[in-house]
Amino acid sequence: PEVCERILVEFNKVKEQFSQQVNVTTFKHHRKHFLARQRSQSSGHL
Repeated sequence: PEVCERILVEFNKVKEQFSQQVNVTTFKHHRKHFLARQRSQSSGHL
């Protein structure tokens, strides 16, 4: 049981790091799109 416990702990750590990376990636991606959309709106292209 101890080994399984350790594996679970490691897995959760990796999962957490991965989800954080994914969040950062999607955030940057959305921000890029958001800024591009704002720019096109402010210059009159809707």
